[in-house]
Amino acid sequence: MLIAGRRHDPTIDLRLPRFLGKIIAVITEKQSPRMFMSYYDGIRDQLPFFDGIWSDHIVDLFTNTGLKKT
Repeated sequence: MLIAGRRHDPTIDLRLPRFLGKIIAVITEKQSPRMFMSYYDGIRDQLPFFDGIWSDHIVDLFTNTGLKKT
């Protein structure tokens, strides 16, 4: 199973909602997004797709491992 998103997509149409979501979290939940990200500081280097991955890279990754669409 693969669960992925374009969380780190640099385009404005995804950056703006993400930014607004962080503001809403700070206001409604009184939580800082930076605090959440700090949980990953110790293992961040061990997560190869921490900064996101594009769909064509995922297809290449699956193809190179022998997986194919049935």
